[in-house]
Amino acid sequence: MTPRRNCESSSAPRKASVSPGLARRSAVGSSARGAAEVAEQVVGDRGGGGSTGTATDTATEVEVEPYRLVSWRRRWFLVAYDLGAHAWRALPVADLTGVRSASRRFAPRSLPDDDLVAFVLREVARTGWKVHARVTVLAPAETVIARINPAVGVVEAVDSRTSVLVTGADALETVAVYLSMLMMDFRVDGPPELVAHIRTLARRYAEALDG
Repeated sequence: MTPRRNCESSSAPRKASVSPGLARRSAVGSSARGAAEVAEQVVGDRGGGGSTGTATDTATEVEVEPYRLVSWRRRWFLVAYDLGAHAWRALPVADLTGVRSASRRFAPRSLPDDDLVAFVLREVARTGWKVHARVTVLAPAETVIARINPAVGVVEAVDSRTSVLVTGADALETVAVYLSMLMMDFRVDGPPELVAHIRTLARRYAEALDG
């Protein structure tokens, strides 16, 4: 239940251009080409202020104030302030189909967390997976938090003996594996597909013990 953590943060985007050194530093990992393009378009030096940029994924186009590129588990994320949603986001670089700088300047904002890696991990746990699940765990929230990596999920206390784990992965099978490694009693609240998958696993395990 503790995926290996491999993270780094590149320097802050402040202008529409980027120094060649930063572009080279960003161009590593599985989304190297996308990270390099983001760096070239929206990541700049460490000076004050900056220029807004437009990031486009497969579904939407958003105007953002870009701040950092962060790498986690060989995936790059652009930490940026979404001007439409009025919220901080961690945008997966691999999902961006286009990035361009804009002319409007912005002043630096207070970052969402002193540790931007931790912020990205929370965003990945909340929104970054193809499959999301909600699970009631029959254990106190602090016990569950101590057991999992922050990227696995977000834990909410229900009462002194029960908590809710909001988790996810790129496949139902992976979520089921995570839950088996939790080593605590739990109840799957959703999605229905995960409930059905775990029922199938329970049947197979029970049949494996027969005879």
